[in-house]
Amino acid sequence: MKSGISKEFMEIVHDGVMSPNGLSSALTCIRRRRQTRYYKLYTLFADRIRRIRNGNTEYVAPTPPSCSQYCSDNSPPTSNSLTAQWLESTSIYSSLCEVLMQHLKVRRALRIDHSVKFCKKVEELDG
Repeated sequence: MKSGISKEFMEIVHDGVMSPNGLSSALTCIRRRRQTRYYKLYTLFADRIRRIRNGNTEYVAPTPPSCSQYCSDNSPPTSNSLTAQWLESTSIYSSLCEVLMQHLKVRRALRIDHSVKFCKKVEELDG
């Protein structure tokens, strides 16, 4: 499946969909990352201009876009389109999981708490 969305981006979306706050926290995280990226790019731009001006004092540098302009040009997709993309990407794996679960035997069951950070071995099950 090719959607033009990177795996890392989809992981952020997945974490947002699974969190109690929903996609709003993921979109906030994406906006914050894009602002951070802007300032890194702006720093690289300013350093390059400084180097060029050291060699040519009459160099007129182009004006970079403002942070708000950059963020609006590179804004994340809407929550509806991200949800649709997430549903499409997970539907492929859910059908694969269903087929695997039909043919697997359970030897060990794990109980996972709500934070999904800790697992406990419950008991050995004979399938």
